[in-house]
Amino acid sequence: MTTEATITHLKGHLSALRDLVKSGQTLVVTDHGVPVAQITPYTMPPDTQSLRGLVRQGLLRPPKVRLNLRELHSELAPDPDDLGIRLLLDERQTGR
Repeated sequence: MTTEATITHLKGHLSALRDLVKSGQTLVVTDHGVPVAQITPYTMPPDTQSLRGLVRQGLLRPPKVRLNLRELHSELAPDPDDLGIRLLLDERQTGR
C-alpha cells in the first residue's frame, strides 16, 4: 500500500510516518502535489539475513572480539625476499 504525504506533513508527523513505513507501507513525499521522494521499508541483504538466521538456529556463533587486521598482519612472518609471491607467480605461469 502507498501513502502520500506533503513535505509539511512529513516534518510534523515524522515518527508516525516512520512507523507506517516500518510496517511495510511505501510513502510518497510530494511538494505542491508533485512526487519528489519515495520512502520504502528497508530490507536486509540476504547474506545478513542468513547469518543472523544461522546464529538464531545455533549453527553459527558470532565472534567474541572484532578481528584487528593490522594486528594480524603484524604477526605474520615477514617475507623480505617475496618468496611467497614468486612461488605463486611461478605456479601460475607453469600451470602447476
